[in-house]
Amino acid sequence: MKYYSKPMLFNLLFLLLFQFNIKSQKNPYLHFDEFKLTHELVYNKNASMEDDIYNSHNYNQRIVNLKYFLQNDKFIKDSLLLRMEFQLRPEEFSINDDMYYKADSSIIKMHARNIEYLYGTQTISSSSSNTSTETVMVATPATTETVTDANGNKTEVTIPSKNYSENVTVPTTHTKIETTPFRMVSIYIKLNQDDINLILKASEFKFRIYTNRGGSTINFKRYELNSLKKFIEGNRG
Repeated sequence: MKYYSKPMLFNLLFLLLFQFNIKSQKNPYLHFDEFKLTHELVYNKNASMEDDIYNSHNYNQRIVNLKYFLQNDKFIKDSLLLRMEFQLRPEEFSINDDMYYKADSSIIKMHARNIEYLYGTQTISSSSSNTSTETVMVATPATTETVTDANGNKTEVTIPSKNYSENVTVPTTHTKIETTPFRMVSIYIKLNQDDINLILKASEFKFRIYTNRGGSTINFKRYELNSLKKFIEGNRG
């Protein structure tokens, strides 16, 4: 049995960590983002979503961020979590929990595990311009005080109440409050083993989402679907 000194063990550990980092960097399909604190592996891609209804500018497309991630495991086994995040239209305020995906001729109904509405920010600003003079009435109540003379004799003296007015300069303040309503939404979906197998076999793949405004379709381009398949196949363990 070989024995290593502490410096040698430290160097060996450093080399192992270095090799691990190099291998991780060579894999373009795995990276860590906000899930890194829980050690979840994430596959992060953007896709295009088309709405059935055009907006006032005759435009019906928006970008959807798709994140596939794992919990408490290192490989894809029997499930894969999907998070969809996209910007809401001004008239959209609710998402249907039920959604669908189509893999070739198979149409599967799914139920969202969670829907998070991400709110915007509130800005409060104040500005002063011009001034006005106001008269303020000041009242001093009557008080009783004890006065001691040079011989040490004490006498109680009553000071009467007094009312008088003061002119006060008051600035004119304008307060502006800007509130941005929620503009983003995150939808969490769980893909089970059957869903994963359908994706791997599919030559056509799309998601269908419904809001109070109408339906929207995420249509995977061929290279996007092939990239997703490559990620799944390379990380099934």
